[in-house]
Amino acid sequence: MWAWGFFNESGQLGDGTTTGHETPVQVPGLSGVVRIAAGLRHTLAVTGDGSVWAWGLNDAGQLGDGTNTNQLLPVRVSGLSGIVGVAASSYQSFALKSDGTVWAWGLNDWGQLGVSPMSNRLSPIMVPGIKEVATVAAGAVFTLALKSDGTVTAWGANYHGELCDGTLAQHPSPVLAVNSSVDGFLNLRTGTTVNVPPEFKVPFFVVASGGITDTSATVNTTTKFNASDVGKSGAVFVTAKVPAGSLGTAQAAPAQHNAKRASANAAPAASSFVLMQLTSTGWQPVSNGQLIPYASGVLGDQLAAQTILSNTDTTNLKGAEFCLGYGTSAEEMNNAGRMRTIVTIPDPNATGAATAGCLTTTPLSFNLVVPQGWSLLGNSLSQSIQVSSLYGDTSWVTSVWKWDAVQKLWQFYSPAMDAVNLQSFADTNGYGVLSEIKPGEGYWVNAKASASFIQAGAAYNLTASKLVPGWNLVATGNDVAPSAFNLNLSTTPPLTGTVPLNITSLWAWDNPNYGWYFYAPSLEAQGSAALSDYTTGKGYLDFTATSKTLGNGTGFWVNR
Repeated sequence: MWAWGFFNESGQLGDGTTTGHETPVQVPGLSGVVRIAAGLRHTLAVTGDGSVWAWGLNDAGQLGDGTNTNQLLPVRVSGLSGIVGVAASSYQSFALKSDGTVWAWGLNDWGQLGVSPMSNRLSPIMVPGIKEVATVAAGAVFTLALKSDGTVTAWGANYHGELCDGTLAQHPSPVLAVNSSVDGFLNLRTGTTVNVPPEFKVPFFVVASGGITDTSATVNTTTKFNASDVGKSGAVFVTAKVPAGSLGTAQAAPAQHNAKRASANAAPAASSFVLMQLTSTGWQPVSNGQLIPYASGVLGDQLAAQTILSNTDTTNLKGAEFCLGYGTSAEEMNNAGRMRTIVTIPDPNATGAATAGCLTTTPLSFNLVVPQGWSLLGNSLSQSIQVSSLYGDTSWVTSVWKWDAVQKLWQFYSPAMDAVNLQSFADTNGYGVLSEIKPGEGYWVNAKASASFIQAGAAYNLTASKLVPGWNLVATGNDVAPSAFNLNLSTTPPLTGTVPLNITSLWAWDNPNYGWYFYAPSLEAQGSAALSDYTTGKGYLDFTATSKTLGNGTGFWVNR
């Protein structure tokens, strides 16, 4: 391999010097190179054996060797094999494996690595939720991946619509790009039908125009009402999670404006944010969860256009989020999960910690108890659980497991393994590496000793759109009985006296009794005695007899 260029101050030419070269010089120690990618001041190369080599600037870990040390000569990127492609941008790097997975490392201040929390990674980590990728491309603060089915996934900054998801909201996890009509997802393979996994579905489509800069924002939106909702009487709701002292809230100390990579001032604490709503008379606080419509009437063209921000000064809005939703009522909208984040105001000092946003779900606080042995738990909150943060203590945790209903495989984590050994173990056994529990996901924990944690935040409302046919391991923030959960999945009210058959069966594990709770709507439809008799006869635990409910950290299996 040969390299040249006037600038070589960080060793990006890989010749062992920091001297520029106007004619080609050979990069020593490399042969059989089949792919290369150049970042701002670092370089990547793939050799014929599928390994990745890197050199140059390494201040954000973009070389992937586990350090922040610049390298004047090629070093091997740790833990990677079977690589068929690479991409690089300013301070981050990506590798595409032959199995279609994408691996990322380096700077992650905008979520451009596709992993949470938004902290830098010194070694490669797999971007969760995407497989069968054919090509990956890296921008300075966002990333794109073309899948073999013709869909495009994107993640990172989105303040001018870079991610093409119809919003101007930042996404540290992958989202699907939408088509030009904004009535479906982009498909670059003509004549094929896109099978959209539940985690990529949206409750409705929206078109956001305008843009966000360091100092101001203009955002206009057009809501694409679902065809089944057009013509109904309803309302559009706009909410915002903003720093106290902005948008007319009680004044707090003004936020300081710094350059993107400055770190002198800490980001506002989650408690300093307040929930606001946009009404016909302006912004007002949301009090006791009561929402006021932005506009109401017949759901159609007259309600479709919204002006969220108009050349608004964003100096005191750093870290703010804006959400849009609609429904026949606020309650119906929340029950259907028909609200989505559409705008994020960049915060140069963000810590990347997950906090409840502007989605108007019910506040929830409970004590998550993890007994010794196997427990089936769930994330009932509208924010992700970072597995290594909650379950990274080897003194009481053996392993954590999550079922991926889309990929039909288990994701695995053990605090006793470092990143390299964890990935090797997962690859050998056909698992994925588990890094986060997303809202509404269930998971197993094998604990050596008992522990408990306070879980607090916005409750997650599990809707039918998030369930795939077959088995799902899930959780909900609604503290309801299984029969009510089954009823809530209905898109239309059932006939009086009937039991909707939205699911086949539902199962929850009871650690102390070492047994399964069981529910089946088909048996309930035959009368309460039929369900009780079957449950007792099989030796299962009866939800009704013990008043066992879902929610508050309960994980459960649903066969749909």
